[in-house]
Amino acid sequence: MSDKEYEAGKAKINELLDTLEGEWALVRCYGMREKSVAEAIERRIAAAGLEDTFFETMVPEETVIVADKDGNKKQISRVREPGYILVRMDTYDEETIVEVRRTNGVLGYAGDMYNPVPLSRDEVLRLIYPQNKSAVANPGVTAGEKQSGQKIEVNYEVGEVVRIIEGPFANQDATISELDLEQERVKVLVSVFGRETPTDLKINQIRKQTF
Repeated sequence: MSDKEYEAGKAKINELLDTLEGEWALVRCYGMREKSVAEAIERRIAAAGLEDTFFETMVPEETVIVADKDGNKKQISRVREPGYILVRMDTYDEETIVEVRRTNGVLGYAGDMYNPVPLSRDEVLRLIYPQNKSAVANPGVTAGEKQSGQKIEVNYEVGEVVRIIEGPFANQDATISELDLEQERVKVLVSVFGRETPTDLKINQIRKQTF
């Protein structure tokens, strides 16, 4: 990912953050249960009818390259901050604060067990966006990647749901809206904070879904 692409992605995230209601805070939970606890929070909030004061949960992930004992490398996704869930909510609404805290698996809020502590913009960006353009990498040659002297073989179509494997939106699903075979680029719609956001990528930054 080039510096220009990295900064463009960061600017887009900043613009989206400006449009969102509520404040961001961290909820503590048991490690390796982040996603299930986040889902439990959303179910409890829905049951209590508090969707007007609680807006979303997020478990930020990162893509890293690991090697086994034989030196074979592979790309994996992992939780960026184990034991924490990022939430966006009204941090002053007492009923919402209590419902989140009483969710099974929640250990309390970060910074203050009983009350959410709003995060700064820089803290939010650190959690949801790679801090350098090399933080997300694509090891080796994957389907569709160009090798020296080779033309990328494209086997995608408009409307197809794919997986982003490189860049600021790595590990997210996206829908192809445009294909540029000559430039070997693709425009996709990726859901960011619940909104479809158009993003321009190289074809080797996506892969087909595996089910």
